[in-house]
Amino acid sequence: LGAATIKPKVEDAALPFDIRRNGMLLGAGAVALVLEVDAVAMARPMCSPCVKVLGTTHANSAYHASAIGTKHACEQLERLMTQVEVVHGLKREKIVESLLYVSHETFTCARGGGCAGSEIAALRSVFKHSLNKILITNTK
Repeated sequence: LGAATIKPKVEDAALPFDIRRNGMLLGAGAVALVLEVDAVAMARPMCSPCVKVLGTTHANSAYHASAIGTKHACEQLERLMTQVEVVHGLKREKIVESLLYVSHETFTCARGGGCAGSEIAALRSVFKHSLNKILITNTK
């Protein structure tokens, strides 16, 4: 669908968590996940699973129609990453090397608050100095 922006090039508008972001990226598409145990997947000829879900969580950090509880968002992301580390014996410093974060924020005001402020605060809280290694994208 493209970008709803006044910028002539989407590359100049699609800048997650950046003060220079402008407009909103509208996504069109779908994602499907087939979840199965390793033994079932490997029993099929020519099968090579390319992704493994390491952990999931469900939480609601919204306390208002247009606001997220930053402290709660930080706590929930920390809880998820700790679970992944404990269950799989991985360290988040290693996980960030192949991590894709799909942001909810697209054009909330770049004023340090709102959804964008809470999301980046949670990422900074959990990944600290490794944040710059995460590939961040967003869509609505």
